[in-house]
Amino acid sequence: EGSKLFEGGKLLEGSKLFEGGKLLEGSKLFEGGGAISKLIERGQDTERFGLSDRLNETLKVATLQKKFQEFSRLCEQVVANVEFRSANTKSLGNLLAEIHLDCRKEEDDGESVNTPLKDFSQNLNEVQRKYVQQAMSVILCDRDLTGLLFVPLQELEPASPGPDYTYQQLVSIFDQPNIDFDIFVAETLESFTDILSCDSLVANAQVTNFYSHKFFVRLDESRRPNLSPIRLEQIDDENVFSCSNFLSSYQDLSTIDLVRYIGCILKLNSECSLHIIQNQAVNLPPSSLLFIVFQYYEHLLASISTEDCSMLMPQMESEWLTYLCRALSVHIPGWPRDWSEICSRHSNFFDFILSAFASNNLVYLNKYPTMKGSHKSLENLELSPLANFLMKEVGLTGVQDQLAWCKQNSFMPGFVRCILLNKEAATSEIPILVELGDSELLYDVGLLTEETSPDLSAHILRVYSKDECPLNWDEFARFLLKGSGGSVALGTLLSLSTLMGAEDLSTEFYPELLLKALKEKAYC
Repeated sequence: EGSKLFEGGKLLEGSKLFEGGKLLEGSKLFEGGGAISKLIERGQDTERFGLSDRLNETLKVATLQKKFQEFSRLCEQVVANVEFRSANTKSLGNLLAEIHLDCRKEEDDGESVNTPLKDFSQNLNEVQRKYVQQAMSVILCDRDLTGLLFVPLQELEPASPGPDYTYQQLVSIFDQPNIDFDIFVAETLESFTDILSCDSLVANAQVTNFYSHKFFVRLDESRRPNLSPIRLEQIDDENVFSCSNFLSSYQDLSTIDLVRYIGCILKLNSECSLHIIQNQAVNLPPSSLLFIVFQYYEHLLASISTEDCSMLMPQMESEWLTYLCRALSVHIPGWPRDWSEICSRHSNFFDFILSAFASNNLVYLNKYPTMKGSHKSLENLELSPLANFLMKEVGLTGVQDQLAWCKQNSFMPGFVRCILLNKEAATSEIPILVELGDSELLYDVGLLTEETSPDLSAHILRVYSKDECPLNWDEFARFLLKGSGGSVALGTLLSLSTLMGAEDLSTEFYPELLLKALKEKAYC
């Protein structure tokens, strides 16, 4: 109190505050909590006290900037140097993990700075952005390079997918690590939204990249809400057929535009979407087709309320599997080698397709009380390309093996085709052939001849009661007469008369039958 240590900004001459390195007794410089002590206690930043923190922050920013520059340089090497592309991509992956760790440390320290991975492109200049964009296009189009880039980061921050139905379905078809990795990549790509080329990445995506595919489509929608030549909002229930007809023949659509159009039409009419897929198959890679199929799965799920989910789920999955089989059937002829490689690489996928095919055939047969006409049904016939593909993948080349496979999987068009190629097997397949209710087919496979018709009629009498046989009797009688002659036909029809009604045979047939029988008797 009352001490004057400084006067005019200078230490007064003769004043002795410290003597022998100790504060002199009796001097009261900091009594009552002086300003200097308060500054120290509060940690307020003075010009000297904040210097160290500012230096540390400057060093951190400089270090991160160097890492971004090194990232850009490696991206340039990935594009330019094909020979060492894998090694450079591996270095990129390690560097990306380092940048992530630096960013996470900043967050843990409570720094109010923007995390670079949240807005990666803002830390690059125009030239660097160009290199990174080119490198990402190269890397994301290659399954192995994508792994080298993102696996180091995934090991630090693995994704935690939610237990949704789509995820469960994908895991049952493909390996879970592949799906989890795809989810992680899709989440990480949020940091690169400004420097991604959506169309090229969609066109070269892998079949396991559903979530990445979904991210690219969503990103393209945010960039280009309107498409050409038809605006999406112009497509409705009234013009969906005309729009699908136009788009199915329009050849100037990019892959991602085609995917977005089909996704829009899929919500309105699934038949129209299949029409576009069939006509644009060569412009739609397998990964995009599977993305569309799973889009339909999500649309069906969204149409079911939570309360009715457990009750309607079997019907929904049946509808989805039918759509899957039909989509594959019209698409496989345009990409046979690619689908064969996919089945070889993912064995669970092939088993799933085979199971879906058999299930779809059973669902169709269960719609009707009999099998009559199922071998001629357009709904079944359109699955023939898929059936041929599956038999080829299994390695079935012989007619007998294909016949057994078609019978096992309830595919009647294939079953009939194999019988026509191997008519000797018809006698052992009489029960199914009769159930198909096609008298012309019985004639074509040789079951209505003089030698074989007795066995056929015996089976009919043994199995069926009156009005139960699926055969049209008038049609059967005419082909029987054509195949076995008048005398045999007359005897066979007499034995089968207990199953017929009074009007089952036309009045014009009787004279024809009797006349032919008499001519044969007279000739003999």
